[in-house]
Amino acid sequence: MFGYPDLSLEYDVYVHRRIVEIGSEELARLLANPSKDVVITTRRRWAALAGTVAPAWHVLESRTIGGKDIVVVGSSPR
Repeated sequence: MFGYPDLSLEYDVYVHRRIVEIGSEELARLLANPSKDVVITTRRRWAALAGTVAPAWHVLESRTIGGKDIVVVGSSPR
């Protein structure tokens, strides 16, 4: 699971998985193609990426935590 730097990495406590923080360039590379990985980020960041990610990526789950709208995004690998 990858976390975009908008978030605190404390989320690994909630998802019971290790979260690896990545930067903008790595996020763009990851989202360019379908993958078995998942990304946790803010809804605002996900909306900003609209039109730049592979069509297979979609929101798997969303919640508001600590006043932030959070999404978990995954894809259907080819």
